[in-house]
Amino acid sequence: MRRLVRDRLVEWERADHVREAVFGVGELLANVHKHVPGGRCVLDVRRTPGGVRVAVRDGDPRMPVVRQPEWDSEDGRGLFLLVHSVHDWGTVRLPGGKEVWFTTGPDDAEH
Repeated sequence: MRRLVRDRLVEWERADHVREAVFGVGELLANVHKHVPGGRCVLDVRRTPGGVRVAVRDGDPRMPVVRQPEWDSEDGRGLFLLVHSVHDWGTVRLPGGKEVWFTTGPDDAEH
């Protein structure tokens, strides 16, 4: 999936956003795999002026919580790192689930 996202961003002339977008996609999909029964979701990637918007919709109504990670732990850092490496992010409660999204913007190419 990450390769498809990378290829699409290159096609859209958004190659300077590949690192943030691919990291974010990996983190959101890992969270679905870990927390959503059945692991089903919908991934939506769109061009925005100067960046991209990535959203993952799933059937789990529990909203993600960003916590200060335990740095010596083997997991639990991904969402924290994602939130601090993208232009913007958020969640939307949906009937029967939620959407977690993030955007990259013109200034993200410098991260």
